[in-house]
Amino acid sequence: MGATYLVVADIFFPSVSALMVSFFMIAILSIALTIATIYKIKKDRQKVAHTDNDYKVIEEENAHLQNTLDKEKTESDNAFIEKQTNLEKDTAELDFRRASSNPVHVTLDLNCKHAKLDIKDECKIRLNPAHSRKKDLKETLIVVAKEGYSSGKRYWEVEVGDKPEWEIGVLTEAAKNKLTMEKLEKPLEEEFVGMRWYQNQYHCIGGNSLTDNQNEQCKVVGVFLDLQEEMLSFYNVQLMFPIRSIPIEFSKKMYPFFNPGYDEKYLGVCQVKYL
Repeated sequence: MGATYLVVADIFFPSVSALMVSFFMIAILSIALTIATIYKIKKDRQKVAHTDNDYKVIEEENAHLQNTLDKEKTESDNAFIEKQTNLEKDTAELDFRRASSNPVHVTLDLNCKHAKLDIKDECKIRLNPAHSRKKDLKETLIVVAKEGYSSGKRYWEVEVGDKPEWEIGVLTEAAKNKLTMEKLEKPLEEEFVGMRWYQNQYHCIGGNSLTDNQNEQCKVVGVFLDLQEEMLSFYNVQLMFPIRSIPIEFSKKMYPFFNPGYDEKYLGVCQVKYL
């Protein structure tokens, strides 16, 4: 018996061209590539997001570290300033104590006193109230000490309180003799050096200060005459701190002098309590 064959029409199995196959392959590859690209972009975004988070963490850590460093630097600077201030204060106090270790007793010379000045308890000076409002710049409104010093180191103190003006310092023996002869009616012109408190400031008279430490008003002024170093220095006794230091340009016997100013409050020569 011969073989039997089943013939199916081509309509049920249409032929596929090579171009169509290529198109489908390209489409599939494109889809796969698109999916892969999207996947990669997603991964990259995740990496970027992770990197951004890491960067933010690093920035925060750096900021914290910088703040810590700034704080430590500020504390270190403050500690240095405090130590430097303490050192300056200790140095000034030591300088004051060295000066005040040379106390002398100062008495007022009534023979070298302006007639308008009143003396109380042998050590307090003021302008007579009858003349307190009559300011004459031509007169020398001072009283000079009996004691004169030609060598060594001498220290005395003057209580000025809250007087609005005053003047203290030293003058030579020749200047004192001239004032005595003229009855202190003419102003000092030479051979004197000192410090004046006026209009809430210290002013040097008869010389130029080597230091300008402060202008804070003090109640008691320490005066240090160093004839070895040819220097006249003034101190704030309460603070134990220097105010001014003025070179003395003449090597002669020096006498303390005191000008109480034109108000009615007393200026007093103190008994030094140090040593």
